[in-house]
Amino acid sequence: MEEEYQNRTTVTQTKRVIRPFRLIGLICLLIALGLAITALCSRWWAHAKNEYYYQGLWTNCKKFTREEVQADDNNQLETVRRLVTLCARISPSTAWLVSCIVFVFLSVGVTLVAAICVLISLLFGSRGDKLSQAAGLLALVSIIFICVSLIVFVYFFTETFDQIDTRPDLDIALADRSRKWYFGWGYGCGWASTIFLAGAAVMLLMCRKNDEIYEAEKTYVVDD
Repeated sequence: MEEEYQNRTTVTQTKRVIRPFRLIGLICLLIALGLAITALCSRWWAHAKNEYYYQGLWTNCKKFTREEVQADDNNQLETVRRLVTLCARISPSTAWLVSCIVFVFLSVGVTLVAAICVLISLLFGSRGDKLSQAAGLLALVSIIFICVSLIVFVYFFTETFDQIDTRPDLDIALADRSRKWYFGWGYGCGWASTIFLAGAAVMLLMCRKNDEIYEAEKTYVVDD
């Protein structure tokens, strides 16, 4: 038995494990920032069923058919129908839309500051742990801002167009059209930004000095 144990060698293997929480958090923040800016600029936050009307935070657009008289190849006049899209800026007096714009801007600003904090923390290594934690908290604040904007838009948009028949001041002729409305891809970008912000917050708040890079040891017994 003693000779059998003497013929065995104990080998310890050290493995370095890297978990790039901060890097993943930074990528999530940058994606969320791009999605929030896209949502802010989009005209497709809501649209009618057949897309004859669609609206963003800044403008609303209507599609209508316009008849034009023109000459054909035989110099005979004919009436041609063309589909025309007319867009106009939404009145600044629409307080709920202004509040939506302000909250999205706040979310964009806070997300940008959080991304800068993570970038600095990556440059400083372990000394930037507090900055990455602060960036995680900023991501949570940004989630609150953009969620407020999305919820306010849903509530007031649906409330406004539920009153179409009783409000002649609305510049939308919907009496003989479909009353079905859908939220567009611009509104979806807002929620997608929220999801990536949540992912960034989780990654950054989970980040600890000893979690990102650590060494794991495994011991093996090898027969000579």
